[in-house]
Amino acid sequence: MAEPINDLKTIISSKGGLARPNFFSVVFTFPDGIAYDSREMTILCESAQMPGININTNEFQSTRQAVKMPYGFIKEDVNFTFLITNDFGIKKSFDSWVQSVIDTENYRLKYRDDYAKEVTINQLDKNEKVLHSVTLQKAFPININTIELSNATENSIQRVTVAMTYENFKVE
Repeated sequence: MAEPINDLKTIISSKGGLARPNFFSVVFTFPDGIAYDSREMTILCESAQMPGININTNEFQSTRQAVKMPYGFIKEDVNFTFLITNDFGIKKSFDSWVQSVIDTENYRLKYRDDYAKEVTINQLDKNEKVLHSVTLQKAFPININTIELSNATENSIQRVTVAMTYENFKVE
């Protein structure tokens, strides 16, 4: 007779254990002229997302039952949430990156090769060994969320969430 708990334990231990979502690192390549310490960026990154993909489908009916047929795909944007230090360094770095995408004073777009850069997201084990790595290719920020200020949150920490889009991603 099967023993589901023992089978589960065997599978998990044979695969090196379960991956932990709180062991990760992020490495941003900023456009020229924008610098931020990569190690600080990883330490202050409170949360990150691995990219997802959605397959677009249409229903096709040739018999009694409709069948979904794929016709394309959409890569989901990813979000990063950072703790903000009193120098607002991370926020300023992403604000500068946005300025390298579009000149908001003159409403002129810049050249994609100048602002679209690589971002690497690593899933780590307890010893900081990379288990799974995804590199977003030609990535850039498309949204820097508003930062709420409130007298009701006197014991809170300031955070900023940045949404990024990308052309493609590579799994290593």
